[in-house]
Amino acid sequence: MIYLFPLLLVFILILAYDTKSAKGGGYFAYSFVYILLVCIAGFRYKVGGDSLEYFNSFTNQIPKLGALKQEHFIMLRYESFWILLNSACKTIIDDFAVLQFIHTIFVNAVVFWFFNKYTKYKFTSLFIYLLFYYLYYNTEILRESIAISFFLLAYPALTAGKWFKYFFLVFCASMFHASAIFLFILPLLRKTELNKTTFIKMGLGILIILIVLKVVPSFIPNEELKRRISGYQEFTPSFRGFMYFFCIYFAGPLLIFFHYLRYRPLLFRELIVTYFVIAVAVSYLTGFGRFINYFMPFLSIYFAEYLFMIGKQKRYRQVKGIMIPTIFILAFIPKYLYYFKDTSYVVPDTYNYYRWFPYTSIFDKQENETRRLLFYRSFDYRREYIRDKD
Repeated sequence: MIYLFPLLLVFILILAYDTKSAKGGGYFAYSFVYILLVCIAGFRYKVGGDSLEYFNSFTNQIPKLGALKQEHFIMLRYESFWILLNSACKTIIDDFAVLQFIHTIFVNAVVFWFFNKYTKYKFTSLFIYLLFYYLYYNTEILRESIAISFFLLAYPALTAGKWFKYFFLVFCASMFHASAIFLFILPLLRKTELNKTTFIKMGLGILIILIVLKVVPSFIPNEELKRRISGYQEFTPSFRGFMYFFCIYFAGPLLIFFHYLRYRPLLFRELIVTYFVIAVAVSYLTGFGRFINYFMPFLSIYFAEYLFMIGKQKRYRQVKGIMIPTIFILAFIPKYLYYFKDTSYVVPDTYNYYRWFPYTSIFDKQENETRRLLFYRSFDYRREYIRDKD
């Protein structure tokens, strides 16, 4: 129920404000939803998979600022700014709840600001955020969601050519999560148009990247980074799996993109080519799917704008009541399959949504053994999977 309430509330606000049936911009309601989402994520207790590991590292590995030494930055697998943030929070109050509150306040503030700035359909974008990646950003990829937030803050600088501000914010992002390094080369593709020539170059570039990725790991001196890259490369899908991911990340968004351009001006021009390059690569090397995470807020706005574009086109007037829900449901099916994935091979009689349900709070601090087993046994399963492929 705690997850259902904000969804129902935001859906009502879509009908009230995004469809313009109510006066005003709904800023009070928008702020209320922000506070609600911050409280849900901030008051949680060991909800989510990765949150369990972050809880353990905060409690057992990262010391307070006074005891922080160079060896902590060398030995721990986390980036420097994340270690500093943990240490600073622990110095204030030695409780992981402080860290998760600061995290969710910052991440959601940036996401809400971004939607408000770049679309008039902010509640629809918010609804997509809630369904598709609110739990992911706030309970799983904590370091990367901070990096993504810095990227969202950097985007206006990218469009304005304010390079010092852009690269500074991207540097901050990379110091929270190393995946943000690709953002340093993003400006090189910002003016590239999506056309036939680009698709050919894209194919050749991806082929070169795949070849390089097979060779480069042997020359990387950092063992941890080498292990991560090699690990990502192990997760290559079958042809059927490749087509599945290709449709989700590349073909589907491409169809929506070109259909949208028939009626509306281009959005987020600077990111288009980079996204589709990454989308094709991720379809084969699914371990690099985390790069898609940086584009999710942009895709949410595109999808919201696209749905309302259909609703306002005269040619779809007779079928929009069926067409819009159908498109939304089709887009949500992969996420539904992710939430309701049978995880009995890891823990008997479980599904993936057990990572977040039932909700437990810091007020009662109830331990959930099923959630703990589901998270940690998944690591053992993945290691076995990699060994079987070798």
